[in-house]
Amino acid sequence: DQSRAPDRVIVVDDASSDRSAEIAMAAGAECITVETNRGPSHARNRGLAAADDCEAVLFLDADDWLEPWHLERLEKLLLQFPECAVAFAGVRCVEATAEGGWRTVSEYRPPFEPGVPLRIAESLFFTNRLHQSGTLARRQPILDVGGYDEDARFSEDYLLWCRIALDFPFVCSTDLGTNYRVHTSQVTSDSTRLREGACRTRREIWRILKSEERFEYLDAACQAFRKAWLGELREAFRKRNRPTFHVLVQSPPPRTGNISNFTLRTIDGPLWRPLMAIQWTLDMVTGRRRP
Repeated sequence: DQSRAPDRVIVVDDASSDRSAEIAMAAGAECITVETNRGPSHARNRGLAAADDCEAVLFLDADDWLEPWHLERLEKLLLQFPECAVAFAGVRCVEATAEGGWRTVSEYRPPFEPGVPLRIAESLFFTNRLHQSGTLARRQPILDVGGYDEDARFSEDYLLWCRIALDFPFVCSTDLGTNYRVHTSQVTSDSTRLREGACRTRREIWRILKSEERFEYLDAACQAFRKAWLGELREAFRKRNRPTFHVLVQSPPPRTGNISNFTLRTIDGPLWRPLMAIQWTLDMVTGRRRP
């Protein structure tokens, strides 16, 4: 029901066990069936290869949906700013209600000036500012960086946006164009695997910056990676999430500063239980109880 109908709708059936492919084709979509489940990166690359006559592509995950005006609005941004490789907008997180409707859980609006070309590589080093579903991107820049990394099942889009942002400006709208469905079975509900994916992305970006001699970005990347990592480390400790804490300890960013690996491994090891006991006591005294 988009006000600007897409030229093609390509559904990649990643070895589903239900009637997804049949339903998609009955609705008029082109369907590509993958015989063995190989994850979202492979599926998106298959769709990208099939869209060989399209200048721009929009990836939409199976459990999300768009506002009717979304595609038209993002296309106008790319037409207005031909130098931009990617157009993106805000996201509304929703969950199903017992009555069969939808409830808004949270809203995210990009923290950038809308409708102007943006150099956001340094901001992306700190955290992913884009949502995978509903982002409209020119096809050629995606191909130029090799598409999605098929070895990654988490944060694969984060790595892609970072690589494109090194060479191209982005443009955004702060309108809420994508509805992102929150549910317990989605892969993004696994916080530990998400952190593992983010750490992997940081290592890969650092490798690319050094191998391609992108010295203009090295200091900014180093500071952003360290700031993000420390924040995630504190959050994992505060929430008593030892698996995530362990992942972060095993994947420190470059130049971690005055926090030694020995100190972190000691906290993650023999000091974890006594420190958690102290934290629990402090929470009880201050009234900040946690599960």
